[in-house]
Amino acid sequence: MEIPNKDQLTFICKQMADTFKLPFFLFDSKKELIFQTSPNSPQSPIIFYEIEYIKILLDENMCNNYPLIKSTKLLENFLVINLKHNDNCEGAMVVGPFIYEKYPIEILKELISNFGLSNEIKSLLAYYESIPLVKRIDLIRYGIILYYMIYRKELDLQQMLKLNKLKIENVIEDENISLVTSEDNSKHKKLLELIKEGNIEELANLIYVLNEEFEGDYFSNKYQLKIIKSLAISNVILATNSAIKGGLYCEIAYDLSNIYIEKIEDSKDLEYIKNITKEAFIDLVQRVRTSKSDIYSKEITICINFINDHIYDIISVSKLSKLVNLHPSYLSRLFKKETGMLMNTYIQKVRVEESKKLITYSSYSLSEICNLLHFAHQSYFTEVFKRFVGITPYKFLKAENRRHL
Repeated sequence: MEIPNKDQLTFICKQMADTFKLPFFLFDSKKELIFQTSPNSPQSPIIFYEIEYIKILLDENMCNNYPLIKSTKLLENFLVINLKHNDNCEGAMVVGPFIYEKYPIEILKELISNFGLSNEIKSLLAYYESIPLVKRIDLIRYGIILYYMIYRKELDLQQMLKLNKLKIENVIEDENISLVTSEDNSKHKKLLELIKEGNIEELANLIYVLNEEFEGDYFSNKYQLKIIKSLAISNVILATNSAIKGGLYCEIAYDLSNIYIEKIEDSKDLEYIKNITKEAFIDLVQRVRTSKSDIYSKEITICINFINDHIYDIISVSKLSKLVNLHPSYLSRLFKKETGMLMNTYIQKVRVEESKKLITYSSYSLSEICNLLHFAHQSYFTEVFKRFVGITPYKFLKAENRRHL
């Protein structure tokens, strides 16, 4: 299908820019700027940034034409839609910058210092203050509208969310630039190296480093939650990249990363965020270890990862059998042979482990946890929980409350 010509693309950019009050840029196949409009646009005080820095976002090796959110090391976000015709990349439309929420000044100062831009701190802080706020979901919707204008094809919102989640590697491209503020950064790098190696034992001994980062003196009460969330998400992303380098399948790593990041973003409990970050590190290193040792066949490994990653969904043997293209009966026998337990028993075990975390770290009631994890009713939840843990959920809750007094 023919894409709009330059004049038509320019018209789209002008109309959308005026409607949503966001900057629009058009680039040709050689990454040359052919049009720009910036109503009420913030301008970075870094002179080279305005065009050259945006060009870095354009992928030379892959020309996906679906709307893709890309984030820079300076924490700005951009929406990129490549202009594709007959499998050739004819250019790109770029929208931005924008941010999802206002960053605490402590994070911005730390970031500016990391980049050696302290001389520009006043103007950079003013720049960040002027960047428009846009929700992720709204940004995806803008992309769907633009895509329809360009290609005359409808996109599915859920699919676009999934595709953008799979591109989380674009958030932090350089492991040396992060929000990590530990005085001993070598320990943090060691943690990431241990994930890559699948070294569970040493990582367990060094995991306290994350606590040190979360307990820095730079946390003010006003911004503590936002700062810890940013640190936690940054750490999960870096850990995910290390797991991929260690041999964990990209799809599994990114799906797992998104699950933990969503838990962090949805929580307002500082202790839960700290603990879920450590849990992500441990989970990733264990999966790297498993992938290196090839304990299970490919089909069973896929099933186990799917169960762990979709524990809040309804999971059935028939769904898993379709996933690995095996007959349900054969898959059940294979699962029992390799893991030593029935598939439904394994699913129950994983649900109980997740319920223990929710009881310990969340504010959900036992009945809410029962519903979240798809137990048929609370008495059945109690029966299954006691079978694996040895005590009822209520007694476990009481014991956890006493332990945290």
